[in-house]
Amino acid sequence: MVIAIIATLVGLVLPAVQASREAARRTRCAANLRQVGLGWLGHAEAHRGRFPRTDHEKDAQGRTRSWIFTMAPWMESCDAIRICPSDARAEERRTALATSYLLNAYVSMAVPAAVDRMSKLAASSRTLVTFEISPRMSPKPSNDHAHPNDWFSPGNVSREARYAGWLWFTAQGEANFGDCTVPAASGSDARTDRLHGGRANYLFADGHVETIPATTVAAWVAAAAAAPTAPTFAMPDAMPPDRP
Repeated sequence: MVIAIIATLVGLVLPAVQASREAARRTRCAANLRQVGLGWLGHAEAHRGRFPRTDHEKDAQGRTRSWIFTMAPWMESCDAIRICPSDARAEERRTALATSYLLNAYVSMAVPAAVDRMSKLAASSRTLVTFEISPRMSPKPSNDHAHPNDWFSPGNVSREARYAGWLWFTAQGEANFGDCTVPAASGSDARTDRLHGGRANYLFADGHVETIPATTVAAWVAAAAAAPTAPTFAMPDAMPPDRP
């Protein structure tokens, strides 16, 4: 009888403890991104408004490093904040000189509709800079940016019409929006990575950070599928103004 009562109490308390721990990790991740935001703005100011690129830096031993190291001069400790504490592959990325924070191709690469400096933005507070990384991306420095321009390509939109959920699954191959499906692999079962309790943190071009539920992003992805010629939420100046 006593054992049954204890087991019941543990069953009631444990989820609350786990939720509290994840909330603390989410807060630490957001604090990391605020530091990244300071580095982002410092880099822009020092380079006439230009944003950091995905040119992969090398350390003193000649090893390739993630984009985030290019902002080290404007942050207290790049090494301390480049990994999200909830990243399922955190230690692998730390060892590989990689990062949990993906740079948005629309502000870092020469893709259509991209911008490369602050003066070209009409609304920096509505321009996404980073995504949190998907556990489906391997831990290596070159996996340090996301390609939302490819997520909503005509080919993927066409596949969405035939296979509902295709765009969402494709985007999750790079970004973890808080509810990431990880397919079965050799020696492991399929699972869902519930990052930050179904949410993810995002850095914007003006330096502020927001926590947005996966359900909200899923709705934006669905809207992109329904209106493929309209700007998507990941494009410069295009983040919906009304968001949780």
